[in-house]
Amino acid sequence: MADSETRAKLVLDLARRYDRERLLTCLFTPTRLRPTLAALVLLHAELARIPELVTEPMAGLVRYQWWREEIGHAAAGRGGAHPALDLLVPALAEGRISVALLHELLAAHEGLFERGSLAGLAELEAYATRTSGLLQRLLTDLLTDGREDAMAAAERIGTAYGIVAVLRAASQRGRSGLFLLPGEGREAREALAAAALERARDRLRGLTLPEWRKLDPPARLLARLAMRRLRSLARTGPEAGRPRLHGDPLLPLRLLVWGMLDRLPPRG
Repeated sequence: MADSETRAKLVLDLARRYDRERLLTCLFTPTRLRPTLAALVLLHAELARIPELVTEPMAGLVRYQWWREEIGHAAAGRGGAHPALDLLVPALAEGRISVALLHELLAAHEGLFERGSLAGLAELEAYATRTSGLLQRLLTDLLTDGREDAMAAAERIGTAYGIVAVLRAASQRGRSGLFLLPGEGREAREALAAAALERARDRLRGLTLPEWRKLDPPARLLARLAMRRLRSLARTGPEAGRPRLHGDPLLPLRLLVWGMLDRLPPRG
């Protein structure tokens, strides 16, 4: 039991380090589910940060292949390679998490790593859907016992949040001379960013009250976070959406307040 608790604490700590916003939304759930939710958040974060950890393309592809193989081992009941995969073994064995969807998540991250940038609006949206949107679908699947209507709405929310995350990341990479968005020039990238923000906003605005009432707390909170980021980006551009060095210190309080006032979907 001690080892299990140690692994769960480590996964929670790492998920908070690499994806604090999404991890905090997952804490508004039953205690027994939090380690599994945190493990999914951490797996997504580990796949997303591989481009930051390697300088050689082959080294990155080797890392993705390692994760692919270890996900397969976890699905077969063998953990030990990474604490997040250890925590996912029971849910994978019971069929509560789809191995195929985890491989799809990996393939989306690997595809962007190989391409190096997103070619346009359609590709940006597809990437956000297959990564952040898919992650939110997986989380909601666990929290709603597989309700397709809730999962579809959660995927739209996750995609909107993912679009915002891509634009925030693009801003940071642009300052280093690397461009996540097409490099035809600043005006072209700004036009693409504006169109992407509008698509993200449409996804959030399109949430109906019946859909909202069926959603789990993490999906609702992520929708409010995404709308908040969208407003910030719309006011002052991608630079305003750059995460603070140590995160927003008031975020837990904001989430708590939003959780008590979540009767209606966000509008903006």
